[in-house]
Amino acid sequence: MRRAAGPGRTEAYEEIEPGGEPYDLLYAAAALHWTRPEGRWDRAAALVRSGGVVATFGGPIDIGDDELAAAELDVVAPYLPGHHIDPPSAGAGGLDWPGDELLADDRFTDVSQLSVPRRMIMSRADYLRHLNTISAYRMLPGPEREAIFAELDRLLPDDIPVKADLTLHLARRI
Repeated sequence: MRRAAGPGRTEAYEEIEPGGEPYDLLYAAAALHWTRPEGRWDRAAALVRSGGVVATFGGPIDIGDDELAAAELDVVAPYLPGHHIDPPSAGAGGLDWPGDELLADDRFTDVSQLSVPRRMIMSRADYLRHLNTISAYRMLPGPEREAIFAELDRLLPDDIPVKADLTLHLARRI
């Protein structure tokens, strides 16, 4: 996660020491889940000035055809049992994570959630490259990773319909 530090300048969230000049914006693009849950919002609150904004956005990329998605899951399941997890249901105030956590933290206000539906076609090669960026696949031993990708390469059509919805959360620091 990076935070805006001025025109054209960003800093890695994990490397910033709280206590310096607070920032107007802290944003996480599909990276917040990598931060430690303990103290996540303490750190965010320490880095953002009063009136500043915390923004998070991201979402999964999934096959948009039910039959093809089920076939993909049949290939993946023996290698990654439990990897396919349904999206979380809405938490506090009807917001998905992390909006529910921001809503529960009294250091933030005006918490909102916006969903942006996105449907597109990806080539098989692009979809497989995307899967290869996901940690569950990256952590597989080499031979298993090669086997799963070879099977998916044989299974998937040239063009794959995908759902790539984005969820944006905004919260203002009190």
